[in-house]
Amino acid sequence: MVAVADPALRWPSGAHASIGVLQVRAADHGHGCARDLHEHLHATIAAARAITTLRLSIVETNLDVAAPSREALGYRATGETKLGAIAQGRRLTAHLSERPVRP
Repeated sequence: MVAVADPALRWPSGAHASIGVLQVRAADHGHGCARDLHEHLHATIAAARAITTLRLSIVETNLDVAAPSREALGYRATGETKLGAIAQGRRLTAHLSERPVRP
């Protein structure tokens, strides 16, 4: 497997879709895999006319690596954080970003 994504429609509200995970295997970074997967997700989500906003979560331990991709995909940090999963005995903080589904 090269990449994985975990989208949720109408979360946290009816007008939102959230991508909780968009992860590419380290050996495949820099080859457009995240962009291609995101474009597929975006097209699928855009077909759900009621969805106006996409949200993306990035855990703090991956923020430095993922932030440039997030911005290249059109997301802007909201400044909002949420407590996320527990990894290696500690709870991670997720940093949220948003972008409109349609310009």
